[in-house]
Amino acid sequence: MQAANRWEHKWREVERMYPWYKELTKGKSIRSLAELPLLTAPLLEKRYYRQQTPEDPGISVYRTSGTSAKGRKTILYSIEDDDYYVSLKQMLFAEIIKGAVITKAVSDMGTGHAASTADAVFAALGIDCRIIPFEQPLEKHIEMLSTYRPELLYTMPSILERIVQGSADPKVYGIRKIILVGEIASVRWIANIAAAFGLSKEDITDTYGSIELGTMAYFSHTHGRYLLEDNIIAETVQPRELGLSIEPLREDEAVLVLTSLNRKLFPALRYVTYDVVRGFRPAPEDGSGAASFESIVKRVGTEFKHGEKMSIYDIEEVVGAILPDAIVRVSVSGNKLQVTVSSAFATGESLQAIKEGIREQIPEIGLMIRNGLLEDIGVNASPYGEPGERKGIKEKKLRFEEPGSM
Repeated sequence: MQAANRWEHKWREVERMYPWYKELTKGKSIRSLAELPLLTAPLLEKRYYRQQTPEDPGISVYRTSGTSAKGRKTILYSIEDDDYYVSLKQMLFAEIIKGAVITKAVSDMGTGHAASTADAVFAALGIDCRIIPFEQPLEKHIEMLSTYRPELLYTMPSILERIVQGSADPKVYGIRKIILVGEIASVRWIANIAAAFGLSKEDITDTYGSIELGTMAYFSHTHGRYLLEDNIIAETVQPRELGLSIEPLREDEAVLVLTSLNRKLFPALRYVTYDVVRGFRPAPEDGSGAASFESIVKRVGTEFKHGEKMSIYDIEEVVGAILPDAIVRVSVSGNKLQVTVSSAFATGESLQAIKEGIREQIPEIGLMIRNGLLEDIGVNASPYGEPGERKGIKEKKLRFEEPGSM
């Protein structure tokens, strides 16, 4: 199928499977992908996320996150969807570990689609995989690494940080490769984690996906960029096109919008990720390469009252340059931005340097402070290994709280 016809084929497929989508384009002359409606969060919440669960043993049902209506999102996968997902990750992981001797892996990330399919992916590669629930205390995670000694660890950045801080020396586990999923991981953060495990930064690969579309991209150390999957058509839009009343993004930033040609039980046509990426490059028209971007810097959307001004990526870059061993947690309560740092080397001077560095690195935050939209940035230290109250090993890097709850 020619590249120019791929989106049209997908459009007709979505219309057949989702009659409500056909109503969105009724009476309109559609000549390009960009003329189709954007699949926004409000539209999905109304038409897809709150659907009834089908009674079909061939359909996998996942419920995750929340909607503005305070319900749980329902996302469906067909057998075909799951088979493609596992096959794609098998090929991707095979490329990531090429040249390394990997016989054992640990999947340490909790619940969700990536976690539930990890054993199938590694089994297809001939790798024995042990899965540890994130509800287990940190000691159990470390015990698994100590006794099983996997060569590969598949996990989330927030969990990996806890493992590093809870270990006397992470190098003793013998881990040779680390594959990340689920959260923003800056280049500097990856370099610091690699050093803790005695690895090079090339031994840690960040992957990018969502429960809606599955695996979407991975960071290529050869290209120094995230490369999107071949069967995804990528484009970008500005927040104003989504009806978001926020300040314009940087000139090299935009919101990523994706169309998946292989996803079936999700209307994956111009799906708005709400992830802001930097340095986006569309795929060459001759099909000679993939679409790509430099980094994911933040998320925008109506669910984040101040999220459009927040960049976990930039904050981690600042903190990592000053305190390489630090765990970073960011919270917003009312108009207060609080950065909590857990480091063995935190001092009053280093915390002040972090505050000044964030202002310099993220000018829009400084502007909001000067305009009285946010109080001054709070930067404090918590005991090493304990950044704030914890209920388990898995913890969000960015939290939005009701005023007075901090």
